[in-house]
Amino acid sequence: MREIGAQHYEVIREQEVAVENRPDLRIHSRNAELGLISVEIKMAEEPHWTGDILIDKIQTQLADQYMFENGSHTGFYLLANGANPRVKVIHPKTGVVLRKAFAKRIAGKAVNFLGLIEQANSKALAVTATLSGNKVVEVISVDLSER
Repeated sequence: MREIGAQHYEVIREQEVAVENRPDLRIHSRNAELGLISVEIKMAEEPHWTGDILIDKIQTQLADQYMFENGSHTGFYLLANGANPRVKVIHPKTGVVLRKAFAKRIAGKAVNFLGLIEQANSKALAVTATLSGNKVVEVISVDLSER
């Protein structure tokens, strides 16, 4: 796939774009008319990412910074849950929590990973509606917690 893909595109990690900003991945088409794609990856379970910040970054980081250039037409916002299970696991006899479930707060409301994705998709649609040209923001989710 790498050999075939090399004829059509190039993937660059943390390439500097406008004003020292660096998307996690930047995909360059070999055909200049097809433009650039930015991919921002967030490990959503990390404690430093609040639910509100994760939602806000769709606009402030992906759209406003990484898709600022005219040739940048698509932004993918990949949210991954790599550690927390979908549901809390409690010991049946002791009641002790064995594994905490994924949980964030968005606008004061508790959400699980699926709730975060729903909110992110809504935000991406709202952001896309404000972008000029044919620019679009899409959310991709990966839940690795139960594998």
